[in-house]
Amino acid sequence: MIQDRADLFHRNIGLTKQHLLDVLAHPDRYDWIPDGAYVIGLPKNDRELFEANMKLAHRLALKGEGRPIILLPEATKRVSARKVHVKAA
Repeated sequence: MIQDRADLFHRNIGLTKQHLLDVLAHPDRYDWIPDGAYVIGLPKNDRELFEANMKLAHRLALKGEGRPIILLPEATKRVSARKVHVKAA
């Protein structure tokens, strides 16, 4: 079932939240991502969102801006915001 853009946007927000929680919990896992890169999440259990995000990556690549495009698979374990402890610098 094809959803509207607003629905895809909200599903991407949920995916992004999980990625951010994982980054906060394990920042060393993401040190390899260059500054200024496009980071596109790829969900494991949402085929429609996966395909929409792959199309977005393709469109960005065709623009030819020279910015890296990182396809980031969904984390295998979900991170709870209560379990994230960030140390101040």
